[in-house]
Amino acid sequence: MTKLRVDQADVTLAELADIEEALGASLGVAFAQSSARAIAAVAWVTARRTDPTYTLAQALTLRMGDLDIVTPEDGPGEAPGGGNGTSPPASPAPGPSTPPT
Repeated sequence: MTKLRVDQADVTLAELADIEEALGASLGVAFAQSSARAIAAVAWVTARRTDPTYTLAQALTLRMGDLDIVTPEDGPGEAPGGGNGTSPPASPAPGPSTPPT
């Protein structure tokens, strides 16, 4: 079986609205209550692009190994404002702004 590629950054706003409707909660609440159902819902909207008859119930039967979940750290497709998982460099130590002469 080919893995289903799930890229959160590729989900449209309409698909996000469909996910919220299907889960009966906002995305923040849905992911907080049951991330498994939320992951299945993202897989559902992704799969129905090629198979409009694909259901959330079908997505709930998927195994994690059936999914290729793309995260912002994976590169192209990074969500706007996403980070690379590293902290910015530390600020220089306080002191004079110019070297003494």
